[in-house]
Amino acid sequence: MPMLMVTDWTEWTAIATFIAAGAAILLGLVTLGLVIVTRQMVGKASDEIKLERRRLEEASKPRVFPAPTGHWGDTSVYAGLQPGPGGPRQNPGGRNVLPVTNGGPGVALNVRAQFRGATGEHLVAETIPTSLGPDESRELVIKWQAEGIPGGQLRGLLHYYDISGVQWRTRFRIEEEDTRWLVEVQETDMISPQETDMISPSGQRG
Repeated sequence: MPMLMVTDWTEWTAIATFIAAGAAILLGLVTLGLVIVTRQMVGKASDEIKLERRRLEEASKPRVFPAPTGHWGDTSVYAGLQPGPGGPRQNPGGRNVLPVTNGGPGVALNVRAQFRGATGEHLVAETIPTSLGPDESRELVIKWQAEGIPGGQLRGLLHYYDISGVQWRTRFRIEEEDTRWLVEVQETDMISPQETDMISPSGQRG
């Protein structure tokens, strides 16, 4: 009888050990599954945050560009507004204004344009700063520092900020053809705080 009890105890001990090992393995598998699921959830949440951040960034981007009419700059047809004594007056040719539009979804702050000669070295004119909402158009008043277009061509830059303080620029070019001005809108890009294409009124780079 004692021998039988010892044998039974040994068997039960083995069975208990086997069950404990199985439980440990099962617990390990469950833990591994939880870790995998948690990582997937964290990764998905991170991707969703990135997508939302990108969506917000896209929604706040302005894009300001010259948007003249078909007769802009034509001294024989176009009439824009030019400041003068007693308020704005009609300015035949419209060469004292630059019509611009904000085609982006974000607000454009402190919009201003600068015009340089074909070589890009000398400041020819600049505009008075303003701000534009999405899809808003306006005529920027040009302050000329020289008469005419040197070499028949101007290089232009529109500088502005979005609501987060990021600075943007749109490049464009103006060519003179007989009595008309032709404008070519080029690329829009974001610029860093250390980079600038602006030129001060004294003619020095800012």
